[in-house]
Amino acid sequence: MFNDSVLKMSLAIIVNSIVASFICVIMVFTFSGFIVTSWGGPVYEVLAILIMGSLIYGVSWQSGFKDYNKVKFGHITKFIRKGFVAGAIAAIPFLILYIVFIISFLIKTAHDVFYNITYIVYLFFNMPYSLIIGALKNQPAFLCLFLLVLPIISGIGYILGYKDISLTGRLVYKNSKNIAKLRR
Repeated sequence: MFNDSVLKMSLAIIVNSIVASFICVIMVFTFSGFIVTSWGGPVYEVLAILIMGSLIYGVSWQSGFKDYNKVKFGHITKFIRKGFVAGAIAAIPFLILYIVFIISFLIKTAHDVFYNITYIVYLFFNMPYSLIIGALKNQPAFLCLFLLVLPIISGIGYILGYKDISLTGRLVYKNSKNIAKLRR
């Protein structure tokens, strides 16, 4: 069941997570005056998480949609948990970064450069959650929950793609007859 297509999907999820971080950095620099307001921060956080989620969901949905046809014609065997496995593999670099961040947090001193650098790197690669991370940086045990986001979103996206359920079509089109136009 475990093959190179899982690794390719994992790599695509990692790349899309990094792209989402770059988009969020651009958003922070562009709308920094807006983000510091009392309601601007939560609006930014929701938009950032939606951007990251949609990038990961899109890759996973497309992979599930393609795999359904491959299973139907006997080219591969059915592996419905592929999205969860690929998301878990994609979370490994973020897990390593989290472990380094925790170690630097535990051994930090008053003006520890290692802690500051690991915090900035950790924050950059998890930019969609930047405001939550800033609020929880003194309690880093809760930050491990962000590692679950990649497997959950990619797993759900893969299953919906495999079953040909298009959330985009349902959100964009009023008439269900037009959903078929989204198919490639």
